[in-house]
This record gives sequence, structure tokens and C-alpha cells, in this order.
Amino acid sequence: MSFLYDQGRDALAAQKILSGHFVLVGPTTDMPGLFFGPMWYYLLAGLYAVTFGNPAVVAILLSFLDLATIALLYVGGNKVFNRTAGFLAAFFWAVGSLPVAYSRTLTNPSTSAFWAILVFYFFIRSWSFLALVNNALLFRCYAAGAFLLLPFTFIALCFSWPKVKNKSVYLLGIIFFGLTFLPQIIFEVRHSFLGTKTILKIFSISGRGNYLQGLWQRFQNLWQELTDYTFFNQKNISLFVATASLITILKAKDKKLFLFWFVIPVATFLFLYPRSESHPFYLLSWIPAAVLALAYLLSQVWQ
Repeated sequence: MSFLYDQGRDALAAQKILSGHFVLVGPTTDMPGLFFGPMWYYLLAGLYAVTFGNPAVVAILLSFLDLATIALLYVGGNKVFNRTAGFLAAFFWAVGSLPVAYSRTLTNPSTSAFWAILVFYFFIRSWSFLALVNNALLFRCYAAGAFLLLPFTFIALCFSWPKVKNKSVYLLGIIFFGLTFLPQIIFEVRHSFLGTKTILKIFSISGRGNYLQGLWQRFQNLWQELTDYTFFNQKNISLFVATASLITILKAKDKKLFLFWFVIPVATFLFLYPRSESHPFYLLSWIPAAVLALAYLLSQVWQ
């Protein structure tokens, strides 16, 4: 494992919590005045407490979330597509170099894939409340990844509304989702809406920039992410396979919800993301969908 600036900063924040000094916000973003949610710090604080401050053991315990992602990819692939697709998706994630690297890295983006696949799995089971809970947890850990899932979540909620028998539980999930923002709202009020001003500044700056140049930069990041998680250093092959997977999914029946997950976060990233520059790991909440799509394509080829 690596233990650099982010890991040291987070360890000190966890130590502060264990000393009785609670925090309202989590790690800072690359924009001054804008912070992630505080759940990552509290999760680390609990793990540091039971491991007596040993970061290596904390990394091992957090890696179990990535091991759970392997199992969830199999279960989700088997539920939506077929057993072969589920097995292939789990296999790709188990042996992929980047998932392994993220699983041993003590950073808040490393848990994005786990929360995202849970959101999708609970939606396909029509368990909207649990889907909203896990979406909220993703927002608390890594809002940049959750932002891409937000339009998908809205469409999935509308899609699942007729299937939900107990509407009160459905609404309870929406209320819970909103209440998880309470610590950051308190922080905003206490600090003259510092984060809100930063967000408005980001959108105002993005509006004055070269939109086409920003769109091209985001497309390159998307392309690179596909390359890193599918066919290493083969961008054209990765793009071709992603396109072939999309066509295969469009031809399949009863795959609308997965199609939403596969397409909408990409469209959000390309056209609605407010900044020209971005990091590939912003897409970690979408990458499991790309891996599942590849697995489904190969299962069809196998048949």
C-alpha cells in the first residue's frame, strides 16, 4: 500500500474524531472551499479504533469492500443478463490491475464501485429505499462519482415507482437521502455558504470557457478509463467494444434499467459535468457498468 499526503491527512482527521472533535465535512476537493461528505472520515475513525491505528490493517479491512464488489458483479450480471456474463464480470474485476490497485489505496474514491453496484442491484430488485441509502453513502464518501449517478437515480426512481407497493418506504428513502446532507448544510451556514459559492463559481467559469475543448478533454478521460479497465493501452479496441456492447444491449429485451446506467452517467460526464479538466477516477461509479457490458457482449459471442 501507499501512504502519502491524502492518507496522512485522513488519518489525522480520524484521530481528531477519536479524540472527541467531530467534523461536519470530509476531505477537501481540488477546488478550495469545496469538501466531500464526512462519512469517509467516520468510517476510517472506526477502523483505526479497532486496529489500534495501524493503516496497513485498515487498508486490508477496506479491501473487503472491493472483494464484495466482485461478488456483486456476479450476482448483478447473473440477475440482469446470464450466469456467464456474471462470472466474466466478476473475473475481470478480480484480476484487473486497477481494481486491485484501488482496493489497497486508502482514498475515498476507492469505495465508489462498491456503492454504485449496490445502488444498481437494489434498483433491479425494486428495493428503492436501499438504493437511495447507498446512493447517499456514495455521496457522503465521494460526491464527484455520485454526481454522475444522480440523473440515473432519478430515472431509476421514476422507472421503479409503479413496482413499489409501499409508497411510504419509497418517500422515506428520499427523506433519508436529503437528511444525509444535513452536516454539510450546517457547515455551509456556519461558514457563509463557502461550498455553495465555490460550486456557483465552477459553473460560471465553465460557461466562459471553450466548451468544445472541454468536451474533448472529458471524452479523452472517458476513453482512457475504458482503456484502463478493459483492453490495456488499446484505446480504439476499447471504444469499439464499448460501442458493440451498447448495440448488443439495445437489441436485448428487458434491459432498460441497465441501459440507463450504461448511458446516462456517460452523457452526464460529457455534457453536464461543469469543468473542462477532470480525473478518470470520477468515473468509478460507472466503470462496473462498462465491465458488465463487456461481459454480456462476450457471453453473447460465446453463445
